[in-house]
Amino acid sequence: MSWLLLLVVAVSFATLGKALKLADEVYIIAIFSAGLLSACWGFITAPTTVQLSLGMLALGWLQVSSRPT
Repeated sequence: MSWLLLLVVAVSFATLGKALKLADEVYIIAIFSAGLLSACWGFITAPTTVQLSLGMLALGWLQVSSRPT
C-alpha cells in the first residue's frame, strides 16, 4: 500500500507545482523533482499487475491525445 501513497504524493506535488507562479522557478523545479522521484519509487514498488495496468492506461492516453482533431 505504500506504493499507492507514493503515487498520491507525486500527484499532489504535480498539482502544487502547477499552482506556483513562474517567478518561483526554483520551487517549481524542486517540487516536480520530488514528485518525479516519488512517482518512480511508487511505480517500482507497485505490484506487477498495477504496473501493467498503469502502462496500458498511459499508452492508451498517449494514443488518444496524439490523434489529430
